[in-house]
Amino acid sequence: MSQAAYGAGKAGGTFDAMTFVKKPQVVVKLVCFLFGVIVYWCISGGSWYRDELTKKDICLFNKDASACLYGSTIGFFGLLGAAAFVVGEYFFEQMSSAKSRKHFVIGDMGFSGLWAVLYFISFCYLANQWSDTAEKDVPESVNSGDAYSAILCSFFSIFTWAGSGWFAYQRFLQGVEGMDFPSSMPEAAQYNSYPDTEGGEEYQQAPAY
Repeated sequence: MSQAAYGAGKAGGTFDAMTFVKKPQVVVKLVCFLFGVIVYWCISGGSWYRDELTKKDICLFNKDASACLYGSTIGFFGLLGAAAFVVGEYFFEQMSSAKSRKHFVIGDMGFSGLWAVLYFISFCYLANQWSDTAEKDVPESVNSGDAYSAILCSFFSIFTWAGSGWFAYQRFLQGVEGMDFPSSMPEAAQYNSYPDTEGGEEYQQAPAY
């Protein structure tokens, strides 16, 4: 493929680390990765406590285990997805097939849009359960700051993943540069002319079908 495709240069170009980390797609994915780590760590590591009577692990968010499981799951797979797409961005420049680049961009766009929605649900779910949590249900040994951090980062993740989807959409619209042919082509394009041996008139060779 000789043309630049989907916002990237020609395959086989020289890799520049500084240029790579400054790419908007990479920057926003790294931010998504960071927020995913915070959400996952704050919920899985700081939003559970053990009930001394029942000896069971209790979720800090209104004792709703589903809230902790959902939030930590979204954060975990979100950080994995962000990391995977950062690695994919490195190989994106090396893809020689426009179709492969197109599939990557579509995958990026779909995953980013989906995770923006899932983080919106996570934010609403966690915030609602936290608002219903009574102060007496929060043990002194538990740091409630983890719950606030998880809610806040879930909120910010909505916009970072939405921004990631927007960048992917803009790159999808760019398509393949230099490969769009004109909509109207001449019906007969400069066919070879041969002289008429008898009348001296020239005629054009009919196109072959």
